[in-house]
Amino acid sequence: MNKIGTSQPSPGPDADVEEILGLLDALLAVIGEENRQLAGGLPASLSQAVSEKSQLAVSLEGIMAAIRTQTITIADAAPLLQLRLTDRSNLLSLAMAENTTRLRSAIEATRRRVDAVMSAIREDASCAGVYQADGLRVRRQREVPGKTGHWA
Repeated sequence: MNKIGTSQPSPGPDADVEEILGLLDALLAVIGEENRQLAGGLPASLSQAVSEKSQLAVSLEGIMAAIRTQTITIADAAPLLQLRLTDRSNLLSLAMAENTTRLRSAIEATRRRVDAVMSAIREDASCAGVYQADGLRVRRQREVPGKTGHWA
């Protein structure tokens, strides 16, 4: 596979578009798998997905730079390849939008879990009591939630 964005001469517009399609397919696969994990409520192992997405994004940036500098021209590629490229780009855009939404939801769920744990820790610490001179704890009474005038 030619590395678009290198000093190597382009093998031609069709080959360039095929390489771009391969990159877009790889991105779609990584993002699709991450979306499936997030949709299933699993705490997706994002470290691998982030690494793969970062590497693929760097490659995509190189391609975009080559297109801007006209090192490669996709306009001269076969019409069917251009259509496939447009379709893949649209699919990638949709997958990325879904990925952003799912990641935001996962972050918010994690934030809620952390808040719940911290609240429980604070509650436990506030009810822990004080120590007597002999080192034993004196438990303070706390009000039973939802029951006015009742103490635990």
